Amino acid sequence: STIVFAPTSTPRSSSANERLGDRLMAYGQLEEAIDAYSEAIDADYDNPTLYFKRAIAFTDLIDESSNSPLDPLEAAITNYTAAIQLDETLADAYLRRGLLYYELWTIHDEFADESRADLEYYLTLSVDTENVTVNQILDELP
Repeated sequence: STIVFAPTSTPRSSSANERLGDRLMAYGQLEEAIDAYSEAIDADYDNPTLYFKRAIAFTDLIDESSNSPLDPLEAAITNYTAAIQLDETLADAYLRRGLLYYELWTIHDEFADESRADLEYYLTLSVDTENVTVNQILDELP
């Protein structure tokens, strides 16, 4: 007699899901990229890069006219925060979160302190780069 095993799908690894998310981001398929990064995070929840990439996808989704059930702004800030909590030296996460807080400040006159704190800390982490735009924003903030 013969034993026949039905084929089963093997879950992708964290790195495979990350690569898939990167490809989907390149094609502008933001919600699918978020799903891929989420699956990668499920397999490797201590990886700050995954949260950072998912935050970028949510940030890009803010500008899209999407019917997403998620609030992309809140999700972006939450994911940048998670990336920062896992790696306090992730300068770009401070920059991007600070810029989101800046946008909120320009609309609602709130979050100036959060924006200033993030952007100033970004400057301490990135002393070797020219940051004219960041300094201009800091000059605008109260």
